Amino acid sequence: MHFEVIAEKKAPVSTIASISNSTFGQSVIVASTYDEYIGSEKPLDVLIVPGGCSTRPAIPAAAPFIKAVYPRSGIMNGRKATVSKPNWANKVARAPKVNWQTPARWVADGNIWSGWGTA
Repeated sequence: MHFEVIAEKKAPVSTIASISNSTFGQSVIVASTYDEYIGSEKPLDVLIVPGGCSTRPAIPAAAPFIKAVYPRSGIMNGRKATVSKPNWANKVARAPKVNWQTPARWVADGNIWSGWGTA
């Protein structure tokens, strides 16, 4: 498995929480921006999305990336899933091995849930 840090910009990413008074931490080197990775069509084996209050400023940039790469990760191959209807044709075409369900607001297939829209 190859590990690669992907972020909005090609600039070192600090591991120090923005709400912390600590100066102890490190910087992680970013290999690709979100846009570069999406354009590369490289497979994605594992996607780790950090959480917590100091990650909230990064969510607006990360969300479109996650939406773009999730179907092509292969994790949904052979599984039932759904996606937002405005993006239906694009997502279905990018992941033909997924058992796409429509109409559906949400779909559960074992331990993986997919959905679209807001409640």
